[in-house]
This record gives sequence, structure tokens and C-alpha cells, in this order.
Amino acid sequence: MTTDINNFVTLSTFKNGRVKILQTVSNEANIYKLLCNLGYRKTKLNNKNIYLKREGASLLPIHRSEIKQAFFKFLDLDADYSKTLDGTNRGEIINWFYQKNRIKVNGLYDHYLEDNLTGEETHRLLMLTNQAYKHNFDIKQLLSKFEEWHFSKTIDKINSYSQ
Repeated sequence: MTTDINNFVTLSTFKNGRVKILQTVSNEANIYKLLCNLGYRKTKLNNKNIYLKREGASLLPIHRSEIKQAFFKFLDLDADYSKTLDGTNRGEIINWFYQKNRIKVNGLYDHYLEDNLTGEETHRLLMLTNQAYKHNFDIKQLLSKFEEWHFSKTIDKINSYSQ
């Protein structure tokens, strides 16, 4: 994906020379493609939306606002503004994105950022995000170790000798 700003907005000129900033569906799709290439994803675990970032083989749960901030950081640092129309500066375009809040959770967002996790990835993500799941998993691990070491279960009955 190129970093040309024209992939993310459509610029047109009025008769008086002012520049109008628009966004087409194709421009919006390009934003989500860029975010996908940067590693941002969305998935569902236990009917709950989880936002994450893939970095190599690791999955990091994040807040949804971090996805927006990643795009704004791209606009500020990495976007190529060399092919914009005369009379348009990068500040206007960045402000337009901030004002319009162009990253929306909609069908395009879901199409490009939805991720199907493998069983192992689901397990790792649940271990990071769901404390009850982690607790139950740790208990099962301990019980299996006790069984492996041939520990036996004993029941202590209080006051059984005094009666």
C-alpha cells in the first residue's frame, strides 16, 4: 500500500480556488487496508469484540482508540502529501480527519480488520484478557501436575476422633 494521501481522501477544487476534501468508499477501504497492513485486527471472543495488534507471532490486546491513533500517527509522520492540489496543506487534511472522525466501526471496518484466530491464538488471547479463564486453566495445570506426581486426595474430618 502506498502512502500517498490521495489514497485516503479525494481532493477537488471549487471555482473560487478553495479545496474540498471528500472521502469515497474506496478511500475509506484504503484506510482499513492500511490499518490491516500495520497489524491491527478485530475479533470476537465470547460474544465480545476484542481489538488487537499482530506483531509477528504475538497478539497484543489493545483499546479501539489505539487503532485511530495509529492512523493519525501515519497521517502526521508517514503520509506522502507531495501530490496534493495547490492550496491544500497537510494541516487541513489532518484536521479534516480529526473533525470528521473517519474511522468508523462499520461493514468495511469489519471486512478488512476482522480476524479468525486459531485455537492456540484464541487460548493465548483469552489468557491475556479473561482472568477467570486464566485462573481455571492454571488450576487444571496444577491438578494435572499433582496427578502426574501421584499425589492423592485426602479428606480431613474435623473432630472425628473426639466422638
